[in-house]
Amino acid sequence: MSQVPWRLRIVHEGVDGLVLSHHGGEIRLDGRRPGDGALPVRSGLNGGLRIPAGMESIAYTLPGGGEAQAIEMSLSGGRFVYLGHALHAGTDPVWVAEAAARFGGADWLLVGVPEEGGAGVVEHVGAFGATRLMLADIRPPKRSNKISTHIALSVDQLKTSGQPVMGVAPQVSVRFE
Repeated sequence: MSQVPWRLRIVHEGVDGLVLSHHGGEIRLDGRRPGDGALPVRSGLNGGLRIPAGMESIAYTLPGGGEAQAIEMSLSGGRFVYLGHALHAGTDPVWVAEAAARFGGADWLLVGVPEEGGAGVVEHVGAFGATRLMLADIRPPKRSNKISTHIALSVDQLKTSGQPVMGVAPQVSVRFE
């Protein structure tokens, strides 16, 4: 029997540090530091990607340099997809189509909303057809742990269009039973 009573718990540690707790263990998505005993997955803008066995990934080159990643993980409670910084106003629609074909229909989809706003996220995220959609601040300047305005506006737009969406603020955790 599992030691955790939930299917998935996401802890947003701030910046691009996320910890996923599920029946099979713990996974850390962190672009800045090793996994502190958890399974490390490097997903930051400034340095490659290390994906453990059983996970799939495709990269996206960001305008101006750097890479964003789409990562799929099969967890004990379902499929989790992390799009990180990949969706923005300049995201190539061909890449979106490829990523949606590979990673569509996930139980959970977590997307970072860029500082310039969520128009690109709102435009592209519907293609992924996720059961639960989460928008997060994963590249914040010095912000508090509140949902910032650009994320709140994107959440409102997606809710209006019928998407099952919620915002995830830094230093907050969310649980799915």
